[in-house]
Amino acid sequence: MTSAAQLRAQSKYDKTPAAKKRRARNNKARRLAQRQGWDHPGDGLDVAHLDNNSHNNSRKNLTHQKPSKNRSYDRTSTSRRAKKKK
Repeated sequence: MTSAAQLRAQSKYDKTPAAKKRRARNNKARRLAQRQGWDHPGDGLDVAHLDNNSHNNSRKNLTHQKPSKNRSYDRTSTSRRAKKKK
């Protein structure tokens, strides 16, 4: 459960210029996907950036992913980001 202090902190963070820019880039990616016809509102999927760079909104860098897959990444036993498997 989220405490009142956590909600206030998240609200404060969401108002920062960096968070607003990041959110705008992600919204732009979704609008592009909807315009191209491969994303549909309410489908329960995220438009994901394959290279994790929200500045790169090219079609070959965007894909559909479940939110649980898109909003995190594989971790090592020490909770660091795991290297990609080739």
